[in-house]
Amino acid sequence: MKEEVKNYFESRFKEDIFDRAKLDGVPFQQISYEDSVILMAEFGVEVKQAIWDCESTKSLGPFGFNFHFIKEFWEMLKSDMMRFLKDFHRHGVLPRGTNSSFYNFDC
Repeated sequence: MKEEVKNYFESRFKEDIFDRAKLDGVPFQQISYEDSVILMAEFGVEVKQAIWDCESTKSLGPFGFNFHFIKEFWEMLKSDMMRFLKDFHRHGVLPRGTNSSFYNFDC
């Protein structure tokens, strides 16, 4: 029975043998260990700096809060925003429906 299951899936998903492009000898640039540590670090003070770098009148669409609001109430919003970003950093997934609220986002 195992053999039949194996044969069934093997026949459905078997790839014909053909020559693939090879990348032997192509020098890919790599980031340094220090840069990789920075990229893997959790979000911190740079979040506030990124918000302050955005023009205050910009918003996340016609019904979004503008950056002036976020800056004005940063101390109240900070813990929720950082929790949201840390959750995204850990799991790599935005909660369902979040993407639609980021519509037309441009600093």
